[in-house]
Parts: sequence; structure tokens; C-alpha cells
Amino acid sequence: MKSMDRRGALRFLTAGALAACPACAGVTRAAAQEANSLWSYEGVNGPEAWGAIKPDYAWCGVGREQSPIDLSDAITADLGALSIIYRLGQARVTNNGRTLEVTPSEGSYMRVGAVRYDLIQFHFHGPSEHSVAGRRFAMEVHLVHLHRATGRLAILGALLSPTSYPNPFIEQIWSVAGKEHGANAMTVNPLNPESLLPPTDQRGYWRYAGSLTTPPCAETVTWTVLKTPISVGLAQVEKFKEMFPMNARPIQPLGRRFLLQS
Repeated sequence: MKSMDRRGALRFLTAGALAACPACAGVTRAAAQEANSLWSYEGVNGPEAWGAIKPDYAWCGVGREQSPIDLSDAITADLGALSIIYRLGQARVTNNGRTLEVTPSEGSYMRVGAVRYDLIQFHFHGPSEHSVAGRRFAMEVHLVHLHRATGRLAILGALLSPTSYPNPFIEQIWSVAGKEHGANAMTVNPLNPESLLPPTDQRGYWRYAGSLTTPPCAETVTWTVLKTPISVGLAQVEKFKEMFPMNARPIQPLGRRFLLQS
């Protein structure tokens, strides 16, 4: 993207035409467990060291289109309304040692341009990984979508702002989540991931080309971050912190990329 002009960048981001990532789509359970033993969010194996831990993580240190970023000074563009189809279904909640990861039933998806990306999981960070004009929110949820033919990813991010009242959808997840690494459970009631999104008339968003925010930090992600935060209870934030005191990567430079907004 470094050699693109502005018009080329707009086409690139709107269509979601990112290079395929052989590794990011098919991360196995064993690979995830190995990764957990190698890197951390703090200490000697924290974010500054990720790129040197193993060759597969090199992008974490040398990449120039890394995520998360600060969402400010965006270029207004005609990106179109979000096309999101999420369905009610069972979901599995797993404490993977880094976050709570929820694997929903198949059938939910979003489109970036004309390309369909299937929802394969969503997970949480505290504090938020993206910031808005320097401000980080209490939490952020990432809904990870996969283009199955190519391995390309589209991640939809929603910022979480604390209130006095618990979020009923999040409470269902928290209520079954195991506090120990590797613990998992089926949700008692079917879930619709759309409950994690603001109303359809409040879905303005930012979009940019970026990376995974954890090793291997592959630069193969079309990021869409919603402008309107959703609510999360203060007690729910504290419960998450008890399990994961901090699981947010530091802000990365925007560099020569274009940050677009609807």
C-alpha cells in the first residue's frame, strides 16, 4: 500500500483486497497453546519482544501496517453501509489463557464490498486496543471473519463503554466462562452476536488495512471499527480484569496508510 495513490487506497480498502494469509485462517488449537507459552502482554516476552521470539512473529517487529492504531484524522469516504447478517445459535466459550473466545454456530457473516466473510469467533480485550483521539475505552470486542477460499480476514471491532448496568449478552458469556486457562462451556441459551453491535442507524465506522494484534501479527486484515460504543457493566469489566489484568497491544503507528471513515 506504500506505493498506492489515494484513489488506489480507497479501492483497496473498500473492496477488502488484502493479500491472503496462509497462517491466520487455520490457527489450530495446538498452535494457539504453543503461542500462549511464548509471548505475553508484559515482561520480557511482552509486545516489544514479539518480533524476535521466533521467525514466524517477525511482522510484529518489522511490519509497517500493524494494529491497533489511534482512530483520528480519518478521511471521509463513501464506504457504504455495513452489510452484517448474524444469526441466533449455540456458542462455545473458551478461556484460552489470553482472552475469552466465543465460537458461534455457522451461518453468520459480513460483507466488505462484494466479498463475504464468515464469522468464526469473537473475543475481548481490556482496555480497548484501538484508541480514539488518544482515548482508550474500558474494553473492545473483536468479531473475526474469514474468507474461506483465500484465508483473508475482516475483523469488526466494537468499543465498550462502562455503565452501572450489566450488558445482558455479555453476562451470558461471563456466567459460563471458566477462570482457568483451557476451561470451556456451552452457553445455556443461544446467542445472536448482533447484540454486540449498536443499532443499525448508529453504525458509522472507521476502516483501514492492518494486522492481527497478537503474534504472528500478519498484515492481512481489513479492519472495521464501529464509532458508536456499546455498554458494558462496571462489574463486568472488573470480572474480566480479574481473569486478564491487561490484554491490549500498544498503539502502532499509522505510517503511510489511509484511515477512512464512513
